[in-house]
Amino acid sequence: MTPEQVIDAFITDKWTFLSGPPSPLAPPPPNTFYRDEHLDFMLVFPPKSDLHLHPLYTSGVLILQDKASCFPAAILDPPKDAYVIDGCAAPGNKTSQLAMGMGNGGKIIACDLDLRRLNILKRLTTKAGCTNITALNTSFLTLDTTERDYSKVTHILLDPSCSGSGIINRLDHLVDSYAEEQEQALILETTTTGGEAERKAAEEKKQERLRSLGEFQVECVTKAMTFPKAQKITYSTCSIHAEENEHVVTTLLKNHWPEWKLTPRSKVLPTWHRRGYPQDVGDIPGLVSTDEDRAKVADCLVRAVPGGPGGDLMNGFFVACFERVGKKQSPGLSPLWKEPNAGDKRKHDQIENEGNDSTAPASTESESLTNGKKKKNKKKKKKKKADGKQDGSLVKPEDLRGGSDDSGNEDDDVDDDTVTSDQSKE
Repeated sequence: MTPEQVIDAFITDKWTFLSGPPSPLAPPPPNTFYRDEHLDFMLVFPPKSDLHLHPLYTSGVLILQDKASCFPAAILDPPKDAYVIDGCAAPGNKTSQLAMGMGNGGKIIACDLDLRRLNILKRLTTKAGCTNITALNTSFLTLDTTERDYSKVTHILLDPSCSGSGIINRLDHLVDSYAEEQEQALILETTTTGGEAERKAAEEKKQERLRSLGEFQVECVTKAMTFPKAQKITYSTCSIHAEENEHVVTTLLKNHWPEWKLTPRSKVLPTWHRRGYPQDVGDIPGLVSTDEDRAKVADCLVRAVPGGPGGDLMNGFFVACFERVGKKQSPGLSPLWKEPNAGDKRKHDQIENEGNDSTAPASTESESLTNGKKKKNKKKKKKKKADGKQDGSLVKPEDLRGGSDDSGNEDDDVDDDTVTSDQSKE
């Protein structure tokens, strides 16, 4: 069913359809709903609306989901014939959203190491009518990028384990165990039962946990960047901490720019108001050194602040989108921003030519030799013209830059005030 058909079905059931969200932003009144202004496949219902027995939900047409959790797949936006990996897929709400967006075309490889949760994914996606998903009980980090299926992958969605610190609308047993530790630390900070030593120990444990998670998250995205035909990667967390968000992005850009860059805001929910935090973006040699640079990086990122008032009436969330730099693209964060210096360009040229099938010479030395030949040929051309001889063709330097353009419930992640309409099931 299309969103329009779902809207008509709820109107028939005596729900009132609103033309847009209340202003100022607030949950819709009881027994009303509206179509989301940022994600046109999403319908927004009042908090605590019980739709679990509604025929459209039990049949798999609707999926209950927090709005923020729908951002990664919407930003990745793979074409209908794409090869996609959902690297940390269970319980499958994002996977089914990918299938919906692809019209059940292409192929989605859904990986998860937890067999119980993977079985939930299989059940949920089958109920939703998804037919282009292959579920694997394995770690994304162990995939062999040279194998046939994986070597075709163009788009990767990564929503790895995180602290869960942004979650306000999910059952406790579905949250990372760190959330319980964080809650205990908060109790210590706000009561007299915990002394200074206990508070310090809790904070140290929190920072150690965040460092460990950040390292794992960097490892996941780094693995994704090794898939030879990968063009676009979304990285997301349900965390409010910079250690898992802007700090991870900073590390990845330090290690992989200019081969990979952040996708500009114009292609990353451009009308969404909440972006990354500039003060949490670190320096990146050749790319980020000023407050203006940090602001431009942050503008490419998406954040959601949990709850309200002052929040976004959803879970806390973070999304970054990386794209491989193509032959004719600037390795800056956007086409109008920084060009790399000569050293960065040489690194970009070498990496791209080593990682892509290209008939062009793969070294900058070849480029300089070719350019040298061109200069000599120009001199010969002048001499031949002076002698009245026929001019031969010049050797043109090849374009050495590699890459290619972007072508291509169980009730986890549930917040009952948002519902996606699954168009994969007709």
